[in-house]
Amino acid sequence: MTLKEILMHLEIDGWCVIEGVIPEEKVAQIRQEIEAVTAAQGVSRTYQGVVSAYDILGDLPTFVPHISDARVLNVAENWFGPHARISFTSTLITHPGNDRGRWHADWPYNQEKPGHIEPPYPDFSVQLSSLWMISDFTEENGGTWIVPGSHRVSNNPTGDIGVPLFEPYPTEMNATGRAGSVMLFDSRLWHATATNHSDGPRVGMVVRYIPWWFNAEILMPGSEERRRMVDEPGLKENEMPAVEPEVYEGLPEAVKPLYRHWVRGRTRM
Repeated sequence: MTLKEILMHLEIDGWCVIEGVIPEEKVAQIRQEIEAVTAAQGVSRTYQGVVSAYDILGDLPTFVPHISDARVLNVAENWFGPHARISFTSTLITHPGNDRGRWHADWPYNQEKPGHIEPPYPDFSVQLSSLWMISDFTEENGGTWIVPGSHRVSNNPTGDIGVPLFEPYPTEMNATGRAGSVMLFDSRLWHATATNHSDGPRVGMVVRYIPWWFNAEILMPGSEERRRMVDEPGLKENEMPAVEPEVYEGLPEAVKPLYRHWVRGRTRM
């Protein structure tokens, strides 16, 4: 798809899949890296059978260069202008027989999280979510449930709008694609983890892009915003660990600007 076509799908449907972002010959190695780092440090994502790892940039050398792929980054910069940055990066492995997840929109639109934007939402998204398909995403293995067009609603089911969190929605569909594809979606889009009915794990990466001016510090353990809004009240929020200087220095030059704001440990890069 051209950039114009991608932007049209995002505006009308709230999502689209870009095929072939990761070359086929690199998918297997990336999958091995993701499975290794998730096995070493992964934690459950609330639901049985869904596991993620977060402190990962130094452990995914084959995947990381693709984060700045022009087909993805051009969309973020079209939305947010120059100097778009990344707010969140994690692995995502869904094992066979996992629980179905609840309907939600991504941070900062999840009303169950302390760091959220109050509805009604303005008609502009402050975050672009991406789901990188490192294995095939199919109906059988639980390609993410989505509700096309739901990004145009000024709230989502986590805001108690009368939509049951764990029940099927009449217009839901699985987001599917071949390994190496990337699903881009407006972070306001309603989506939920689907059950993996296959005999093997579904492997992916989550990467989210924000404008340079948006404050994501509530996601960083140890930040003042997180202490005040999450730790002191005893609440829970997603987290994105700081990037260590030595890890940052090892990133590809095209990727560094996306994480520069997240470096901690000594003088900023």
